[in-house]
Amino acid sequence: MISMRILLTTLNARFSHSSLALRYLRSFCQEKFYDIQMEEYTINDQINYILGEIYLRKAELVAFSCYIWNIDKILEIGSKLKKISPATILVLGGPEVSFEVAELMRLHPYIDYIVFGEGEQTFSELLLNLYQSRSETIVGPGILGLAYRVDGQVVMNSERPLLGDLDQIPSPYLLSDPVELKNHVVYYESSRGCPYNCQYCLSSVQTGVRYFSLERVKADLICLINNGIEHIKFVDRTFNCHRERAREIFRFLLEHIPNKQQISYHFEMGASLIDEATLKLIEIVPPGLFEFEIGVQSTNLETLASVERKADWSLLKPVVQRISKLQNIHIHLDLIAGLPKESYSSFRRSFNDVFSLRPHLLQLGFLKLLKGSGLRKQAASFGCVYSDHPPYEVLSTGVMDYEQLLRLHSIEDLVEKYYNSHRFQNCIELLLFVGAGTPFDFFEFMALFWEDQGLHRRPHSANALFQILGSFVEQNESKFRINSRVFMEVLKFDYLLQSGGVQPSAWFSRSFLNNQKQRTHDFLSSQKNIMKLLPHFQGCSAREINKFVHVEIFELDIVGLTNWLQSNQGLDLGAVSLEARTLPDSILHPSAVLFDNSAREGILHQPNYYRIDL
Repeated sequence: MISMRILLTTLNARFSHSSLALRYLRSFCQEKFYDIQMEEYTINDQINYILGEIYLRKAELVAFSCYIWNIDKILEIGSKLKKISPATILVLGGPEVSFEVAELMRLHPYIDYIVFGEGEQTFSELLLNLYQSRSETIVGPGILGLAYRVDGQVVMNSERPLLGDLDQIPSPYLLSDPVELKNHVVYYESSRGCPYNCQYCLSSVQTGVRYFSLERVKADLICLINNGIEHIKFVDRTFNCHRERAREIFRFLLEHIPNKQQISYHFEMGASLIDEATLKLIEIVPPGLFEFEIGVQSTNLETLASVERKADWSLLKPVVQRISKLQNIHIHLDLIAGLPKESYSSFRRSFNDVFSLRPHLLQLGFLKLLKGSGLRKQAASFGCVYSDHPPYEVLSTGVMDYEQLLRLHSIEDLVEKYYNSHRFQNCIELLLFVGAGTPFDFFEFMALFWEDQGLHRRPHSANALFQILGSFVEQNESKFRINSRVFMEVLKFDYLLQSGGVQPSAWFSRSFLNNQKQRTHDFLSSQKNIMKLLPHFQGCSAREINKFVHVEIFELDIVGLTNWLQSNQGLDLGAVSLEARTLPDSILHPSAVLFDNSAREGILHQPNYYRIDL
């Protein structure tokens, strides 16, 4: 074993994230080097704090894993580190430094080495050469995938061929301390590469897909499950590109669901590759165990063709609809604004198409012209103007100007707050049904309201978001053609679905029955009622049960209304006249609703609720 003080480090985007790249490097090198340390920070940490922590490690070599979200801070830290510790060898690697390598090293002379491309073998050879050549001045010749300096001049070696057998890389997790992964999302890959050639993605730079053996994948997953990991995110670019292999991993995970432990798995799926056998298999998946992220990006065929993305909305839509009906898979659909030939009106159509599927999460992203990507090279051809600084986000295109993109950023923020949060799901459905226009028009109108009120300039608590939505509807009652008192009852219902048993805020209007406390006690004392609605409380006293339930009186039949709204989600509202978009008279009578907060179930982890007679 070789003694050399090595520090592997990076700045993750969030504390809950973890770095797969660092763990690969550590596992690949630790057989030869026993003094490899690993430390993860976040982009929210102060630079001087990170610098001090790294300096106190007294490492001979510090290696950073670089991405668009952390490169600027890493360069600043590296510059300062070299000034206070000139002898420390500074190595950079990762996708953000694997392109335009020589220029980066010329601009930042304190960088000693850059590992570009697939890094495990290159980094290992660099460490061995540095150890064996401590008396020499030049280390680097002959190491494929490495950039270094000779007499101040940058030298780039040839690219390193990709590993043919991925099992050569020891598991990044078998020797990990479970404590370092506690409360973190664990990233895992069962393959590298992608069968597609989408020009905005770095996966298109390399052709073909390579797989870890199924035996290796299963051993890794058992290790993570046994260590109590709660959320595992597969980073395979298209997890199901090999359908039978994907089903085998699904079956394995279904056979190894841990007892008394929450766990979920996230997969990036190609919708067109989800075949009948896969659909049959996922019918038996317990709710919340699997999350499917499906990249739609656009439903504009010209746009998709321009970025060489093979996707067919007519095929994708029925697959997502069928999975949605199962109500057991969390569905995450992606859109990208700023793609070639996608105008503001075209993006509006794409948004409405995707929204019509009611995914659990609709991610509205913005095109980033990544170093090495095909679209970055073609930027001028579609009139794209983009930032020179990471993350290289699009500022305008030939068919979408900056002001329109700015409006889409506002819409994205509100989709995140009011749709993806699931705090307002019944309110949003109600407003979409009674209001004029499409889902995009609704969020655009709300964005204008936020801008007019200056609401976009400051943060807001979850409670404040409820108040703002109530005010928004009250001030635009005629547009939505709904009595604001009716809407506030639906808003109160949504509030109680996510409050965890907390009483409605004081600004909600509330109704109470005569002697309501005694009526509730009598209801909960009835074994017939308990067996029908709350069998898990059998044998408990009404007083004990009352700690976990909440009874609210509404001015309308709120359960009937929400059921009616859900049944109308699939309607093409464009074909329904405004006059026909009225609420049924059957819901216009008071009702009592019991919320059971003892256990949150289903994909959205919401309490069960029941209309009751008190």
